[in-house]
Amino acid sequence: MSLTSGNDYKGPLYAPHPDITMTEPKPYGTPEFYEELFADIMADVGTGLPERDEEVAEAMMAGFEKALIGWLNYHETCIKSYKELHARFLGISRID
Repeated sequence: MSLTSGNDYKGPLYAPHPDITMTEPKPYGTPEFYEELFADIMADVGTGLPERDEEVAEAMMAGFEKALIGWLNYHETCIKSYKELHARFLGISRID
């Protein structure tokens, strides 16, 4: 047996698990797409350690709320920009 640098290896880069088959991604925006997305997130809660699972569940909910607040802030800023643009279009000054 001779050792090589590995550059001549022609086999697979990984050995697939015999019980797992890859599936096509679900179309974006469909219930199945979001099902997979949420399932991936929820998988973090099931550690098997009740104390840890509770911490993860609380962190997940806090993270979800932070995401909602972030998007609310983003859209509120957008609304202000649209109102300013509209005022400029009309040639008026807005007082908000």
